[in-house]
Amino acid sequence: MLFFVANARFGIFAATGAFMVAVFVALGASYAMTRRLPIMPVLSAAIVLVFGTLTLLLQDETFIKLKPTIIYACSASRCWAATSLKNPLLEIVFEQVFHIDDDGCAS
Repeated sequence: MLFFVANARFGIFAATGAFMVAVFVALGASYAMTRRLPIMPVLSAAIVLVFGTLTLLLQDETFIKLKPTIIYACSASRCWAATSLKNPLLEIVFEQVFHIDDDGCAS
């Protein structure tokens, strides 16, 4: 939400900076509340940091616009690999959200 509001008022580069700060504030709040960092927000923060930095340094908005596609591609690849290898990766990734049984069903 912050990104879209900042983008509408100040432009994509200001919104990218605000988004980068907000992601790390959210990670800090998550750590303060649980004393651990879930893997998905950390991965997302890393991608935001890399692509946000590229966006700001090169003044090219293409990089921040690629972020959702990269996150979705990484998530889809992880799910496909976990399913193919009979790996309980989904349990690890979504551990704090819900329980996943051996058949991959959420409960």
